[in-house]
Amino acid sequence: VLCKARVRNEHNLVIDEKPILGGCDLGVSPVELVLVALGTCQEIMYSVTASRMNIELEECDVKLKAELDVRGMLGVKGEEASCPGFTSIDYVTTLKSDASRDELANLIKTVEKQCPVLDMLTRKVEINSSTIVNKQMLTHEDKVA
Repeated sequence: VLCKARVRNEHNLVIDEKPILGGCDLGVSPVELVLVALGTCQEIMYSVTASRMNIELEECDVKLKAELDVRGMLGVKGEEASCPGFTSIDYVTTLKSDASRDELANLIKTVEKQCPVLDMLTRKVEINSSTIVNKQMLTHEDKVA
C-alpha cells in the first residue's frame, strides 16, 4: 500500500498503512496525515497570527488524537457498521506567552476562525471526482452500475 506523493515538485511524502491494513508502516497513513495537517496548520496559524497581533509566543504545541473505526473503511456490513472516516478529533493547544488574557483569547478566536484545515474538517466541502480507466472517463452511471 506504499504510496509516494510529490508536492509542488519539491517535497516528497511517503504514505503507507500499518501491516494489519496491508502496508509496511514505512510512512504515515492518510488519516494520520490529516491529523498532521490539522496540527501543523494550527501551529502555523498561531505563529503567523500572533506575529500580526504583536504577540510573542514562547511555545505553541498542538497534540491531537482521533477515533476511527476501521470497520467502515473495510466495508464491514451489519448493525455495528460505521462510517469510514473519523468519528471524532480531539486536540489540545498549549501556548506560553506573556500576553494578556484578552490578547490570547483574541488570538485563539482568530486562529480557530481562520485555520483552513480546521475549516475543511468542520464544514461540508464540495468535492468533485473523476475516474479514468484505460484512458476512458467513467460516467456517473458507470460508477454506480
